[in-house]
Amino acid sequence: VLHPLLERGGSDNVFSNTGAGGEYYERDIAWLTGESKPRVLFVSNGQIMVGDPRGNQFKASPAPFTYTGIPFMPEWRSRREIVWTEKNAVRVGNLESGQVKSFSRSDYESLPRIDVNKADPDLIAYVARKGGNSQIGILNLATGVFTPIAGSTDAAAFKIGRASGR
Repeated sequence: VLHPLLERGGSDNVFSNTGAGGEYYERDIAWLTGESKPRVLFVSNGQIMVGDPRGNQFKASPAPFTYTGIPFMPEWRSRREIVWTEKNAVRVGNLESGQVKSFSRSDYESLPRIDVNKADPDLIAYVARKGGNSQIGILNLATGVFTPIAGSTDAAAFKIGRASGR
């Protein structure tokens, strides 16, 4: 059973304890729609799960990947490939072959946010933690190049997608 998320007010903790069976779910759930077979991605107990939400039944199974850390922010790159972060790396996994490509930056402490460009899935926007600050940039999956965006080195970078009141 996929339990509803329990939000912890004012907490930056990525995982929320649902209480039932000690399972943890990530706040973000990624949907793949637009076809006759919708699918969903989420993290449960440190594993990326791929779900099939058809009808009254919800079925989910672990993605066929090995992790070196805790996977975070899974997103669909295509119907067969997903993108997620683990600490200071962006990983791209093929759901059919189980193969994983890694794009790491040892000079970043973590990559807590990513967003796949739907028009060009080779481009990934990211937020990186670096030296107590944050930085926004673009990762090109075709070349493996991380390009920081000039002038984006402040904590406001973590507020991507939120209304700023300006």
